[in-house]
Amino acid sequence: MKKFLFLCLLILPGLAKAQASEAELLGHWHDPSITQAFFANPYHDVWGAVVNDVEYGIIASTDGFHFFDISATPISAEPVAYAASSLQGAGIGHRDIKTYGNYLYAVADEGASALHVFDMSGLPDVVTEVYLSNEHMQRAHNIFIDEDNARLYAFG
Repeated sequence: MKKFLFLCLLILPGLAKAQASEAELLGHWHDPSITQAFFANPYHDVWGAVVNDVEYGIIASTDGFHFFDISATPISAEPVAYAASSLQGAGIGHRDIKTYGNYLYAVADEGASALHVFDMSGLPDVVTEVYLSNEHMQRAHNIFIDEDNARLYAFG
């Protein structure tokens, strides 16, 4: 029995190994006018959301939030919407974004920061900032939204 268990332990990792697959690049976007952060990186996070039955890719930068329609064929390499952050510039070295319903939540862990909330229900035409406050948190490196319990957790 011990030999059988030992043999299974040797064979299982080979059977459980995932098959490699390559991602397909669908587009490339760069805006040289975006403020460079002190890490020389103007882009911080990427996230996806479905709003009004349309899939959007969202890029967070030192200046704000860039929305791309990724349902379109072919995918446009230009944003369909942009929401400027009230807190911008080289002092914003890292943003983290998540979505819940039609809302985008954003935090940063450097500079004068706060919790941002944006209403995305007007996409593709408009994204509106609906909340900006440092009353409950000033900085965070990462956020997580427990969708089952409608709770936002901040880390770092």
